[in-house]
Amino acid sequence: MKKAIHVLVLIAALIIMQSANIFAGPLRGRIISRDGRPASNTRVELCIWNAALNQWVSVAFALSGNDGFYYFMNVQPGQRVLIRIRGQYYPSLTGPLLVQNLPGNAYQDIAPVVSN
Repeated sequence: MKKAIHVLVLIAALIIMQSANIFAGPLRGRIISRDGRPASNTRVELCIWNAALNQWVSVAFALSGNDGFYYFMNVQPGQRVLIRIRGQYYPSLTGPLLVQNLPGNAYQDIAPVVSN
């Protein structure tokens, strides 16, 4: 009986751990030119804070599409992130974005960035 309870507890723990990954969601942003047109083929880096190195570290990159949009998939909730475009950080080094815990296929939008 004890063994069966241990197995059930283990299964419940695995389900809970998997459900945390279900809510790892996508981030979405847009690059636009100064005249308001979409800026395509712009490299956008996703950066997270690395406490061991005491600095922001690029962990992924995306290119903006013809519509100016870029996407980062499966970003873990609770992380503080920045995006870097041509060496500039957004939203800002002092105000990073906190990744939300969004259910389903909901996107967390990042404010549009005006490209130079």
